Amino acid sequence: MNNKSLALFAMVLVLAFFACDDSSSASSEEPSSESSSSSATSSSSASKISSSSSSKISSSSSLEKRAYDCQKYKCITTEYLNQDLLKAGKYGELLDERDQRVYRTIQIGEQTWMAQGLNFVDPAHKSWCESSAMDDCNVKGRLYTWGAAMDSVNTGCGYGSKCSPTLPVQGICPKGWHLPDQEDWEELFIAVGGKSIAGKKLKSTVGWKSSGDDYSVDGNGDDAFGFSALPTGGYENKTFWSQGEVAFFWSTTTGVPDSLQACYMALSKSQNGVERKCNKKEYGYSVRCLKDSPNRPSLNESSSSAEASSSSVFEWEYPKESFFNSKIEYESITDDRDGQVYKIIKIGELWWMAENLNFDTDSEDTPVKLRRSWCYDNVADNCNVAGRLYTWGGAIDSVNTGCGFGSVCSPTQPVRGVCPKGWHLPSREEWDALLFIAGGDDDAGQILKSHTGWSRENGDDTFGFSVMPAGRGEYTMGNGRYVYEAMVFGAAKNSAEFWSSSEKDEYVVWDVIFVTQNEQTFSFGANKRDALSIRCVQDY
Repeated sequence: MNNKSLALFAMVLVLAFFACDDSSSASSEEPSSESSSSSATSSSSASKISSSSSSKISSSSSLEKRAYDCQKYKCITTEYLNQDLLKAGKYGELLDERDQRVYRTIQIGEQTWMAQGLNFVDPAHKSWCESSAMDDCNVKGRLYTWGAAMDSVNTGCGYGSKCSPTLPVQGICPKGWHLPDQEDWEELFIAVGGKSIAGKKLKSTVGWKSSGDDYSVDGNGDDAFGFSALPTGGYENKTFWSQGEVAFFWSTTTGVPDSLQACYMALSKSQNGVERKCNKKEYGYSVRCLKDSPNRPSLNESSSSAEASSSSVFEWEYPKESFFNSKIEYESITDDRDGQVYKIIKIGELWWMAENLNFDTDSEDTPVKLRRSWCYDNVADNCNVAGRLYTWGGAIDSVNTGCGFGSVCSPTQPVRGVCPKGWHLPSREEWDALLFIAGGDDDAGQILKSHTGWSRENGDDTFGFSVMPAGRGEYTMGNGRYVYEAMVFGAAKNSAEFWSSSEKDEYVVWDVIFVTQNEQTFSFGANKRDALSIRCVQDY
């Protein structure tokens, strides 16, 4: 190595050491240069992320396109980003002028995200680094309590406090950026192919431990979009946990009770999907900031991140009839139980409902926590357009014999469940037969989706099956228990998800997923406590 190379290498090591200096300054606007993402991938075997490796610069560093001089600014290491996208110049840059740190950013769909964990020291000192060596922060970012993430001006929006923040919430993020809310996360998951595969698509290609009984299953992702999520784990009471195994990212959404719990997104070494859960606000989790959109109100117009606001609900702006294919001649049936009339269509050898079931499984006297079906956002008119959303227990067990979460039922097919007399819940095999006729998993999404209503790209609705983007409901956790009072709804206009009658295990059932801006369909299994749509098929 010549003298010039030695000098350059020494300079890089010095810069990497100082890049985690915990200085901070007043907030001011930052320049940034975002670029579009692509589906390019890079593969690598699992490797441990340690403080000893955090100051290394990858072999592609000399090819990086930079807007900021790393000899002047504190550049976060790019070692764990998608190296193909890095070489192609697909990452943008963000300068946080509070502490002169430079982060890489990535555009996914219509959103621009930080591609690295935030590493700004909060004023309340409620954030931590896993390693005593400060360069660990330069790899993974810091772990923040929800209060520190949300309430950088310390106005009381933390553990034990109830607050209704005005969205978007800047919180601990740089000016012009904000903490993602539930809808922001949902939009990201949809953009990468759906919640069931989002974990695989968003996890970094290195750093995740293997899983399985013999540790033979690679826990890394393919990082197809450059989000590069690292398994940072969590923190509580001077203890770090799940490093190398799980990534937790805060959202602005509160849990139950909302004074004690907040919700987060979790990616695991053992799962291809992502999970939305809620836990104590005092836990330390990672923060990924999202660039403000011109379509959303600026935080600068709000005086505090804890300012109260009224929540809005989703309502369909189109009548149900607009989602059907006007060129198709439908038949119809009447449900004798409640007089509901449904359009039906024959595809192949089977007759299917051409719209979602809307039979109320619960009486007016049913306690909220015992309910098994809902209208999206609890708006009755949404049921009239998109049908109801059912837990699997509500879908399959209309006579309440205990065939739900935590139980393996192995029901005799066909299973009528909540369907009208003479109709039944489709099995996995019946769904597969439909998808095969519609071109297989790669094309069935486009063929079966409705010609209107989807947020980005509508379907062709060739057969009149008219899948509309009804969204879904998810349980949330409060006080260690799953509570349906806190059923959270999301993905309307972005996805549709249907139950089958086929169990995967005591907790998961085979489902069928349709996603906006995607011609494919997916089937990875849904939690029995989730609330999905139902299409019934006629007995034969």
